[in-house]
Amino acid sequence: MKTKKILSRNRQIRTVFIEYTNNILEKSKDGWIYDDTYLPIRIPTYFPLMDYSDFKLIWTKNNKGLLNCFPKSIMKNIGRNFKYILSNQIGFNKEARFGGYLYLVRDKTDSLINNPPIISIKEKTKNEISEINIKYLAKTIAFCKLNNVKVFLIRSPLHSKFTDIENEPKLRELIKSQLLNSEFLDFKDFKLQNYEFGDLDHLNYKGARVFSNFFNKLLDLNLLNKNNKQEFINNEILKLSISEPLNNMVKKKIS
Repeated sequence: MKTKKILSRNRQIRTVFIEYTNNILEKSKDGWIYDDTYLPIRIPTYFPLMDYSDFKLIWTKNNKGLLNCFPKSIMKNIGRNFKYILSNQIGFNKEARFGGYLYLVRDKTDSLINNPPIISIKEKTKNEISEINIKYLAKTIAFCKLNNVKVFLIRSPLHSKFTDIENEPKLRELIKSQLLNSEFLDFKDFKLQNYEFGDLDHLNYKGARVFSNFFNKLLDLNLLNKNNKQEFINNEILKLSISEPLNNMVKKKIS
């Protein structure tokens, strides 16, 4: 829904990066879409962008929760959209948080390594995946390609102690079977210090700055037009890991 609206208002966009990592496959992510905890937050924000199929999906999963959200959604969006009617902006809630960079200060990596959480098999439901998440990801990719917008799936750095990747084979298989063979740029093994992670699978603002600069450098080096993009990424990560100890040695000598 967001992609459709953003691309329709920004015809100059020719490339879209979509985060694609192991946890988006988890069955528990379905609850983020229709559980009572999330509906009162999501529905008022995305109400103007939803079509019949979107409402039908929520209705089949939690009709009572959806009905409870209607009054707030309508009132909230009437006020926000009224001033955009004359400028043909109706349906686009400029004040809604559609996403964007989060300046994450959190730094609990060391505590997670020393005291890993205990997660039961029942909680994990390892053999199940979020069919809804994958369905909408596939729809997003198809929409982009229909509008001649290139799509790259991207996995951000993960801490070496992050072990929640049992579904890795499925993650890879879905690219071919349901995600139109989209190109996958994998930065899972990009090396960062513990204090640059917010936790084992999220970067805080320190790590985000380092990784963003590295990614921007690769774009400047024409990454997106390389024949073997992943090989190029891996080589650049390797160069960085080799040069870092040498830089540290030089710094010590100077000091």
